[in-house]
Amino acid sequence: MIFIKKLGMIITILLIYSSNIAIAGVAYNISDYDNDGTSGSDGGLPAIWTNPVEMNNYSGSLNAMWEVNFTSNFNNAIISTADALTKSYTIKGNNFTVPNDYALAVGAKSWYDSVEGTGWGHGLDFGLINLTYDANLSLTVEADDSSLIPAVTIYKGWDNSQSSSRHGGFIDKRDNPLGSSDVVYLKSAEGNVAGGTVKIDLTGLKAGQYTVFVGGNDGEKGGKYKITLNASIPRYTLVDLGVIGSGTSSRAQGVNNNGEVSGYSKYNSTFNATHAFKYTNGAMKDLGALKPEGIFQGGTYSRAYHINEVGIVVGDSYVQNGLKTLSHPVRFNNDGSIADLGTFRPNNDGNGMAKDINAAGVIVGYSASGAEGVSHYEPFMWDRGVLTSLGSFGGTRGEALGINESNQAVGWSLIANDTAQHAFSYSRGVITDLHSVLASNVKNASATVASDVNADGSIVGDIVTASGTHPFLYAKNEVTMLGWLPGSVSGSALAINNQAQIVGYSSISSMNQTHAFLYENGVIHDLNSLLKTNKSGWILTDATAISDNGFIAGTGYLNGVSHAYLLYPLDKKKQLNVNINGFGAVSSVDAGVNCTRSCEYMLNENPPLTLNANASAGFIFTGWSGDCIGIGLCQVKMDENKEVTAKFISSSTPKFYINVTKSSLGMITSSPASISCGLTQKQCKSYFYKGEKVTLTASPNKGQYVKSWKGCTSSLGNSCSVLIAKNVTVTAQFAKLKK
Repeated sequence: MIFIKKLGMIITILLIYSSNIAIAGVAYNISDYDNDGTSGSDGGLPAIWTNPVEMNNYSGSLNAMWEVNFTSNFNNAIISTADALTKSYTIKGNNFTVPNDYALAVGAKSWYDSVEGTGWGHGLDFGLINLTYDANLSLTVEADDSSLIPAVTIYKGWDNSQSSSRHGGFIDKRDNPLGSSDVVYLKSAEGNVAGGTVKIDLTGLKAGQYTVFVGGNDGEKGGKYKITLNASIPRYTLVDLGVIGSGTSSRAQGVNNNGEVSGYSKYNSTFNATHAFKYTNGAMKDLGALKPEGIFQGGTYSRAYHINEVGIVVGDSYVQNGLKTLSHPVRFNNDGSIADLGTFRPNNDGNGMAKDINAAGVIVGYSASGAEGVSHYEPFMWDRGVLTSLGSFGGTRGEALGINESNQAVGWSLIANDTAQHAFSYSRGVITDLHSVLASNVKNASATVASDVNADGSIVGDIVTASGTHPFLYAKNEVTMLGWLPGSVSGSALAINNQAQIVGYSSISSMNQTHAFLYENGVIHDLNSLLKTNKSGWILTDATAISDNGFIAGTGYLNGVSHAYLLYPLDKKKQLNVNINGFGAVSSVDAGVNCTRSCEYMLNENPPLTLNANASAGFIFTGWSGDCIGIGLCQVKMDENKEVTAKFISSSTPKFYINVTKSSLGMITSSPASISCGLTQKQCKSYFYKGEKVTLTASPNKGQYVKSWKGCTSSLGNSCSVLIAKNVTVTAQFAKLKK
């Protein structure tokens, strides 16, 4: 017998489960629910689960409020009061709708109370996740039209004991309030804003069961909450692009189909100037500046924005114009030269910037125009040495931000009297105002921006209101609003590729963070939740470019410092792990491998990779292990993920010999390659460094076999292993096979 709290009445009902099979979806426990949306005593036992019934595989006694069962065709879930009210439940074959006073709510201090030093565990809500495949898990908790300060903790495992209950004390915000050894703490997140949002991203989770506790973090009021869950199969590996020189930060702006990235980096820790960079062959290359002798905050200055398919980069650089130091649009050529594109003003006066370049080398950006001393900038297109204005809508400023292979350009322009910012599209000499068709999709829209355009003319950008920025896709005369990530109130679409994949960022104001997103097939994804492994300390804050084959470039925070990153699609590249044992380096001629410690590289499958080991002063290279063996060059075919280890030892390490003898005809060789006893040789000798592991392999003459070994550290069949610690004699005893 169980009890249901419903409309202030207590009704006694016999519960009969209809199935013993877990079904994909979300189920809610409506036994003893919160009926005022403040904090109530939630989740009675035995549970009454909404359809589909999913809780039959839980054997514990804890009163859970909800469960999510993720399967391959169900990987997104929203848990909320509103969702619960759409559900029904079945008792004795009869269906009932969830009572309209049902609510998911938690106490104000249920997760943490600063006065008590613990949380009030009885006011927490407990949920279960069943993950049927390996995945990354993204979990966002929002106050649901309430003043709750949300907090959340997630554990691996379910409590399956028969005696658990939620404790009143929830010590140090992360302990196990179940008092059970079945669950292991993974991660927690706490808000500090009433009505705010918290988020947890976990990568590399194994299929299994997980437990979630939701509560209030030292707030004044409890209230309802909403959870958005996404279980994504990992799709990308993250590469930290680093910085130039001793610089402290970097930003990525463009990427091409070769995985080359353009951007800019601070290049000296003692001042605040930046240099343009090009990331190619696994290394960040400083592109320099047009005014190398000039000074800007202690150093020279340039920036790079986009890069085309042949590796040409565009941006801006400080130049010297008479007595003036100006910033001009420039092209960084593959031969290392920098071309000044000039400006619209006489004598190339004024400033400007190049923002994008297509495969044909046509460049767009903006440039100063009009009389000296007047702040007026026009969007431009540069083609084979000619700078052409794209026009304007009557204001004093405009910028071209993107261009496709048909020379269609997009950007924005101020209108007359600079009263508003309007998105534009430019093609074949005609500039078209897009503001009206875009702004009609968002109430109180005040401005629009077009950021990028792909080959079929699909345009992405933003519609701006006083309360937030709304990313859009404009394709085939239809506007699609992309939406935001859960908990966000603003966002921006920055780039689109020819597969209509869109990247940008979404702002979560209550967390004071932005998160990079990928939008495809009508779904917006947090890129932090699509990584193979979320390397410690990383938050991907924006994605600024995406190539046609799926490389993504952007910027994130690495332990609070801005760093450029590149995301490799896992199906495009193979991973090479290089390990250094001792002191030395491993390098390649053409693939950008230059490793002096443990390193990770994402590389193309072709051509085959050649690695060279170089010992540091006072050390000697003694050989490869893993996917290479021997002491020569290492040839690696990257047809799958590979790992190699280079071993270096001190040159003062003593040597000892192995003296090999054999009883009859047969060959014996060694690895590392040093011993090679021919068929008729009875004895061979060679020296090895102390600590080396040497493997001897015997090849008996026809009709014979290896009967025994003597002097080996260990042996098996035709193989003998010797750990070098002293001079040693090894004997191989051959014998005739029985007929």
